[in-house]
Amino acid sequence: MVSASTSGSTAPQPPHRNRPINDAVSAEKRRENQRKLMEEMADVEILEDTLAKSMQLSAQMVEMLGSFDDRLKSFEQSMLPIHRSTQRLNLYYENVEKTLDEANRIIEYLDLADKERDVISRGPDPTNILPYIESMNRIVAALTFLTESRFASGEKAIYKLRQQQNAGLMQLIRLFKDWLTSISAPLDTLDLIRSQQDVLPTPNPTDLRRLSELATWLSSVPTDPSAPGQGEDLADFTRVYVQVRGACLTKSLQPVAAQAGDQRRQSSGGFILLTTWLERYLRAERALATQLLPQRAIGVLDATATPVLDLYLEVGQALLTQLKRANGRADFSLVFVLFDVLEFWGVKRDEFGSVLDGLAKKSQDIEDLFDSWTKAALKIIPDFLEEVKQPGKGSLPPDGTVHELTSNTMSFMKKLLEYPDSTESILLSIGEHDWASSSVNITEIKYVKSSGRLIRKYFGLVLAALDANLESKAKQYKKPGVATIFLINNMHYILKTVRSHAKLKSLLSDQGATGAVPDLVAQYDRALRRHRDAFQDMFRPVLEYLMDVTVIQAGAIKKDMSSNERAAIKDKFAKFNAAFDEVVKNLRVCAVPDAELKAALVKDAKGFVVPMYQRFLTKYQTSDFSKHKEKYIKYDLAQVEQILDKLFL
Repeated sequence: MVSASTSGSTAPQPPHRNRPINDAVSAEKRRENQRKLMEEMADVEILEDTLAKSMQLSAQMVEMLGSFDDRLKSFEQSMLPIHRSTQRLNLYYENVEKTLDEANRIIEYLDLADKERDVISRGPDPTNILPYIESMNRIVAALTFLTESRFASGEKAIYKLRQQQNAGLMQLIRLFKDWLTSISAPLDTLDLIRSQQDVLPTPNPTDLRRLSELATWLSSVPTDPSAPGQGEDLADFTRVYVQVRGACLTKSLQPVAAQAGDQRRQSSGGFILLTTWLERYLRAERALATQLLPQRAIGVLDATATPVLDLYLEVGQALLTQLKRANGRADFSLVFVLFDVLEFWGVKRDEFGSVLDGLAKKSQDIEDLFDSWTKAALKIIPDFLEEVKQPGKGSLPPDGTVHELTSNTMSFMKKLLEYPDSTESILLSIGEHDWASSSVNITEIKYVKSSGRLIRKYFGLVLAALDANLESKAKQYKKPGVATIFLINNMHYILKTVRSHAKLKSLLSDQGATGAVPDLVAQYDRALRRHRDAFQDMFRPVLEYLMDVTVIQAGAIKKDMSSNERAAIKDKFAKFNAAFDEVVKNLRVCAVPDAELKAALVKDAKGFVVPMYQRFLTKYQTSDFSKHKEKYIKYDLAQVEQILDKLFL
């Protein structure tokens, strides 16, 4: 320790009374510190000694490791050639093993045909075809390998294997046909229709599954087009499917097609049913082909559906030809068939098209068929109007009854009103100015909702043409009375038909009149009244002879008439009898088939003749105009009434 001292001018410190105590404490601390210092110095010496030994050991280790490294390098240099030799030996060994394995496999492939002959010749077990399929897989694998390897010594084996493969394929194809035939029994479609069952029965799922598995395997067999028999055998596989399923489809629909094509039925129902069920069958057939032959579904379906689609096209074309022939004979009674089919096709077209998706040719053939139906519908409108205009069409009824043209016209109009939307759409598509055109170039119908305007206008043209035709025909009668009855019959028939048909009445009366279109019902009312007036005019010559020309004296007929007066009365009776007989003779060849009209005409005749004849007869039958009155009074009043009651046929 440094002792306290003074330097310079510093004043001396005053003595402290605790100094002895502090010196003792400081001495104790110094001793403690010195002890610790000595201990630490001893530790340092130990550490230094240890470090020196560690460094010595490290140097020795480095020297040893360096020696090991040198030895390892020397060992590696000496072992490397041995290692390389060993690798080459291992590679040689592996190659030899692979060569032996490949040789064994080739030998096995070369001998495989003989080994599998028994399995293939026995054929597959229908209850478990897996062993047979495994055998066929081995044959296919061997054939594929040897064909690709092109060993000169393998040609004989390839020939044998190909024979085995073809034999096995034929066995499996035969089994496929048996299984497919078991689920392809034709359905009794007519019975399904009668029972109102619109869902087709489906095959058993188990049968479908095993068919699918077999079809999948047959489809996966590789083929060599240059190999004799292979391509043909596999073609037989799909050909079998087409034959079996095609026959099933055709036989199932044949009865429906026969009904649809029966010309005696003259109905659209059969063809519509045929179309409906054809769509159902084709949809089910597409699903089956997709399940069994997914990669070939479209091609197989095309071939399968061809016979039944040809049958359908044949029926549709025959029905259309029948309709065209009827129209050519001016028989438009089958118009409902045409409109039924077209309206049904308009609803069914997209749905039917979906099942024909991918079947381009047949799909187009069906489109062409219905295009022909459309053209026929478009042609009916001008054809019928032209037919009504032809004055020479139809024989003239000798009895003046309703003409066939009139009944056909009204029947046609009623049929058109059953299809107002189609009729108005056709009229719109043709165009108002071409309704009477002999050539219609439109090939498409623009379907609209009917307002009735165009139908009414077209019916107005038809009825106007009918009126003109009937007037022309009436002039062909030599007896004017028959002509009058002819016009009355036809006008009355038209009016009665219109009034008994709510749609016609609404369309042709003032309820349906629009713009400049006249009230056609009112027109026919006036025409009928005019012709009934003409009927009454037939009796005017008869009534002229019943006019009173005698002299009345004192309110009674003179008893003492002159010879001239008596002669005048005789002449009146004689001429009345002759005129009455002539009118009755003319009218008795006429027929009035409508009982109501007949009664009305008889009433008109009696109301015209009987009162006048009664008055005339009452006046002169008690007079002395003749001593032989029975010679002049040919009919009494009751006889005249009876004759008029039997005026028509």
